[in-house]
Amino acid sequence: AVITPIPKINHPTLVQHYRPISILPYLSKVLERVVLDQLTEYLREKDLLDPCQFAYRRLHADMHHKNAG
Repeated sequence: AVITPIPKINHPTLVQHYRPISILPYLSKVLERVVLDQLTEYLREKDLLDPCQFAYRRLHADMHHKNAG
């Protein structure tokens, strides 16, 4: 990734006035998504995901967690 500093304020004078962001090539983003989908499917097929795990899972909102308790 290419790290690019983005100013947090209008006239930055110190390093702390910048926020680093990562610019990834498009192909890298596509590959990351493919790997994520394959890994998620594998974990689901092998039943390796905790049924109480709601964070960072697609189609598992906080409301499901609140209803499960």
